[in-house]
Amino acid sequence: MSTYPTAADVPTWTPPTDPPIRAEALGVPPPVTYYPPLTEAEFAEGAYGPFRGIPLVEDENASYVFAWGHHDKATYAAAVNEYDYANAGGEYEYNEAHVEHTLAVTTRPGEEWVISWDPETVEASDQPSFPVTVVSR
Repeated sequence: MSTYPTAADVPTWTPPTDPPIRAEALGVPPPVTYYPPLTEAEFAEGAYGPFRGIPLVEDENASYVFAWGHHDKATYAAAVNEYDYANAGGEYEYNEAHVEHTLAVTTRPGEEWVISWDPETVEASDQPSFPVTVVSR
């Protein structure tokens, strides 16, 4: 009688039959596809206003109000205040310190366009960027 296991005693490994784990489930974002820059006219089609002459867009979470181009910071802050007053009925006090000039790239084209002004995303883009003015809430 042998005290060592034989090949028949060792279980074999069988690959799982479950679908593979997607990268998103592991916290790895999907690759970003870049598109030609959003034009000022395309931006204006989906914007509110204009407020103080500036068409404004608010993101779906109401975290940002942005506009195509770089605008005077004081005028832009006043435009966002007017926008918020008209849409929320309250009085908001954004000022020049809340306004950021940055660059963005288009990550989804068409009527439901999406843009990103994340610096890493803009730098990685193979498409030209365009100017945006942003107030973060």
